[in-house]
Amino acid sequence: MSAVNFVPQGTLLVKQNTQSSYGLLNARVNWHLDAPDVDLSFFGKNLTNKTFFDQGYTVEVAGFDVVLYGPPRTYGIEVIKKFGQ
Repeated sequence: MSAVNFVPQGTLLVKQNTQSSYGLLNARVNWHLDAPDVDLSFFGKNLTNKTFFDQGYTVEVAGFDVVLYGPPRTYGIEVIKKFGQ
């Protein structure tokens, strides 16, 4: 896919509503501990902090189109504890 038009019905700012292809770098590392039955994970999303459009819509009655950016770089820790069988 070479480009995406987020507001295909929009006629005002066609260049603003179109985005070329892109890639995101995500990573996740997980450790499973058998004795307490716990999973510990470290993760990161959009590690290169790429700016990209996530969605868009038109408000042509008011005279403009809107595009919303995707989430910036995020990272964190996740702990999952399982109880019972």
